[in-house]
Amino acid sequence: MIASLEALRQKRAPVRLPPPGERKRIRNEYGVSQGDVAAVLGVSRLTVSMWERGETDPKPDHAQKYAELLDQMQQEIKDKATEGNGNDQ
Repeated sequence: MIASLEALRQKRAPVRLPPPGERKRIRNEYGVSQGDVAAVLGVSRLTVSMWERGETDPKPDHAQKYAELLDQMQQEIKDKATEGNGNDQ
């Protein structure tokens, strides 16, 4: 039962998405299109565009996946930058 309660808490917890402009910056720096992101999340390219412009926010079921995707992209960008710095020594 405790595991079920924890799952409910996580579902209820607010999703922390970067601001709209930051979402676009991360995607561009990662080098993928709005269509690529849309395909991964199961939404339209227009939907991703509207999220990046701040016209709409993702519904809860997409917000968590979108936040995780952006986090993964951001981490890979940082990892790549760190690797690049290490090779210059």
